[in-house]
Amino acid sequence: MRFVLGLAASLVPTVALAQPSAVPVTPDADRPTAAASAPPAAPPAAPPAAPPAAPPASPMAFGPSATNPGAAPGNVALEAPPADGGLAPIGLARRVDRDAAAGRAYFADTALTSPQGSFSLGLRMPAGPAANLELRAALTDRIEVGVSGLGVAGEDDHLLGVQVKGQVWHNDRAAAAISLQHYHWTDGGGVTIPSIVASSCLDGADCLVLVSLSLEAIAITDEDELPIFVGASWALGRAVQFVGEAHVSNDRGNSFLFGYLGVRANGSRVAVDGGVAFATAFGDVCYDVGCADDTIAYPFFALSTRM
Repeated sequence: MRFVLGLAASLVPTVALAQPSAVPVTPDADRPTAAASAPPAAPPAAPPAAPPAAPPASPMAFGPSATNPGAAPGNVALEAPPADGGLAPIGLARRVDRDAAAGRAYFADTALTSPQGSFSLGLRMPAGPAANLELRAALTDRIEVGVSGLGVAGEDDHLLGVQVKGQVWHNDRAAAAISLQHYHWTDGGGVTIPSIVASSCLDGADCLVLVSLSLEAIAITDEDELPIFVGASWALGRAVQFVGEAHVSNDRGNSFLFGYLGVRANGSRVAVDGGVAFATAFGDVCYDVGCADDTIAYPFFALSTRM
């Protein structure tokens, strides 16, 4: 029995070491055991948190939005690039790309030309039995040639025409062009119209505001007079545009004004115009539209397609 008790007393420190949570019982209370004096073991370190997943790469264009070219680098708007992977066009190139009728106001041309290899078919007519049909081809990005025909129902005489227009200078926001139009009546006689026109995007890269200034002369067969017209035209907007133009001439001290005001719904392939053409004369000389202080206005429509 004494042997058993002694063996049990000698095993107590060993059992305490094997069980750290247990309070050891030592023969000498003034001397703590190694288990009691050792600091508790540190808990295992947690694994580092995974970094947040990066957003997927976006196939978006870079740089400030064309609608806000002055935006700070940290606050830029992105827009999708063209389907062919190139850079989105800006300025005049954007206007040509998105407006099938970018090359004209209503009566007068702008300085813009169609992309090389494309064809433009245009129909302009009043709300009456008359129509002008025109076909143009872009030989290059800067040169266009075309043919046209004007017919009036019930009239035997028709007007056939040829046109050529070429850009002589351009950059992203502005361009200048010269053009020559000649129309010939089928029963003889004709009209030749040389002109120079400059066009500019007033709002920058988006080109939502296109303004053109023109200078035109009208030479009529067997006429000594050569009226000079100074004109301005504008197209404001993108998918829906406010379109207008005005041309004025001073002949022998008498002024003649004609123009157009209307709305255009357009896209890159088709554009449709609707509005009112007007003309007025001031002075003592009578013109085809009337005499002094007479004014006429008539609805006009147009359709342009690009192929």
